[in-house]
Amino acid sequence: NKIQPLHGIMDEVNSDAFDLSSLLKNDDDDNGGDDMEKAYEMFLGQLVFSSNDPRIDIMDNYDLCADPEWLTWLERKIATTRDVEEKMALQDLSDMIIDVKKRVELSQEAEERAASEANDAEKNRIAAAEAEMEEGRALSGTDLLKRAAKVDTAGVDAMVKEQAQDAAKQ
Repeated sequence: NKIQPLHGIMDEVNSDAFDLSSLLKNDDDDNGGDDMEKAYEMFLGQLVFSSNDPRIDIMDNYDLCADPEWLTWLERKIATTRDVEEKMALQDLSDMIIDVKKRVELSQEAEERAASEANDAEKNRIAAAEAEMEEGRALSGTDLLKRAAKVDTAGVDAMVKEQAQDAAKQ
């Protein structure tokens, strides 16, 4: 029974227990899923450990946060996490992303509706102006002069009416 000398921690350091080169290898046969997994993990780390309000980071990276593949990955991550606190934090983050996504979609719908209403109002204005032009073309010379006189005296008539109302008040 031979006693082996004790070298202490150097035995462990010199053994393969601290061989981290397998983490650094970059084989060509790695599929894109591993790269996406790493990218998703890094993005999750950015969101979780950012000093900003998470909602700001979500808006800054909205395209990534709203990506269905990312959301599916996050839900799978939540489902497979065993740590209760991590699961709760990830669920809160997921809820925030969904909330921001709904708000952005509602905002986009409101903008589209406002643009559509403005477009409809412009079409109505153009139709009314064209109808008025057609009506003006059909006027006889006398009718045209009468209408021009009304336009010419409209400002004066308004001022006379206003002065009459002021005089009635006094």
